[in-house]
Amino acid sequence: MSSRFTQPLFLVPLAHLDLAADDKVSILMNPDFCFEVGHLGSEEQICVPLGFLTDLASVPRLLRWVVNPSGARISRAAVIHDLLYRSREMREKYNRKQADAIMKDAMRAAGCSKAHSQIVYLALRLGGFFAWRSGGTKEIHELVLPASELP
Repeated sequence: MSSRFTQPLFLVPLAHLDLAADDKVSILMNPDFCFEVGHLGSEEQICVPLGFLTDLASVPRLLRWVVNPSGARISRAAVIHDLLYRSREMREKYNRKQADAIMKDAMRAAGCSKAHSQIVYLALRLGGFFAWRSGGTKEIHELVLPASELP
């Protein structure tokens, strides 16, 4: 048995609501999009709340021929990884190495090849330090668009 997502991913670009918004930011439209970590029935789930703002996979232009940052498979894993890197609560539970390993596992669960997920994992281990260092200062509720502003 392996890790799995509990439901499909539904995103809306933030620019649909606010034309001045960064067009790389999307809003999670699922109520509690979850990833079951480790194995089925592990009861360890990472759940991303409705309205979570994500920039998906931040891939340097030089590497976009290898990794499509907006691909459907990587996007599912990237939403989970964004929460792990940006949320204070998640960083109290998972360290950076664990967060990167969960990204790799989530990519495999989303249907990415072993080689593709390994390349992304190694890139995160090499370059993710900067994003890790600058994130993790907000509570989960601060990373979510208020219900009154959702489409």
